[in-house]
Amino acid sequence: MDRPVPSLPISSEETAPPLDFDLYTPLWLMVTLVVEISIIGYVNRSVGLHQKSQLELMTIDNFSMLTVSHLFTFTLTFFCAAPAIIYMYARLKLLDSSTKFLRLFSLLGYSFVSYVPAVALTILPMNSLKWLFLLVACGNQLYGLYKQADQLDQIAGSNLAEVDKQQLQQVVKYMLLTNCVSYFLLLKLWFIN
Repeated sequence: MDRPVPSLPISSEETAPPLDFDLYTPLWLMVTLVVEISIIGYVNRSVGLHQKSQLELMTIDNFSMLTVSHLFTFTLTFFCAAPAIIYMYARLKLLDSSTKFLRLFSLLGYSFVSYVPAVALTILPMNSLKWLFLLVACGNQLYGLYKQADQLDQIAGSNLAEVDKQQLQQVVKYMLLTNCVSYFLLLKLWFIN
């Protein structure tokens, strides 16, 4: 005989609040960029090898899994560096408990989406076009972050005094600018040949 199991009342302390951010898309985007840059880098190197002389071929390193692991570490660093530094500054320097790393990671991870089509377009053999495509992606990333500035203000430092909030906003601006420009330059110089 099946008897209904009495349900226990759940207090409001036991229920977890729903997440108001998404981690799936930034992680998916990071993996997509690693795979795409690996494929495009391999194709670009293979095309470049056919245009080199025999002497130059001996000095060129081959594309390998080590390159993919370096690329993954590189991408992971740039996806996590800015949110981590902003988080550490807010938590340790300003003693702000409202700033959450995963919310920053989620918001800033979306800004890398403009690199997906830009990297695909770097398959074209002209170096100046590769620079242009990646520069446009960097500009689009910065513009997107500028448009999301109001969300960043809500996420980082919502419980701070006005002076501390201004300090945090300065750190956020400089950190994001440094992160975006560094990613653009190092991506082009190290992985997009």
